[in-house]
Amino acid sequence: MTPVSNYLPGRALRTLERLGNLMCPGVEGMPAFSATGCLHALDELLAATPEADRRDLRYLLLVLSVWPDRGLAWLLRVAGRAEEAWSPLRPLLRQLDLGLRGIVYSLYYSDLGYLNQSSGVHAAMDYHIHCEQEH
Repeated sequence: MTPVSNYLPGRALRTLERLGNLMCPGVEGMPAFSATGCLHALDELLAATPEADRRDLRYLLLVLSVWPDRGLAWLLRVAGRAEEAWSPLRPLLRQLDLGLRGIVYSLYYSDLGYLNQSSGVHAAMDYHIHCEQEH
């Protein structure tokens, strides 16, 4: 089922999914971002986000929606290496890197999928949370 958001239009959601697939492509037994259904949990994440940040994310994703996948991959590489080289754009690139990775990885590793079912990420990592009540 196609994810729907109260905060982002469909075009922005598709762009976020494309970015997620570039960051989490599904290698070595891990599911691809789009295969997890984690984008369905986006509104839970964005509900706690200030409106100004949601607006800026919406604009960024809409601008990036016209970029081809190769251009997005290039931008992610450049932003990820912003710390290595001096540039007047370094602070902006670092914010871009931190913001996009933060939202994609928060969704991906949340293990939330469609209808709050497991996305399969924790199972693929063999990660199990176990809590016992203290006596």
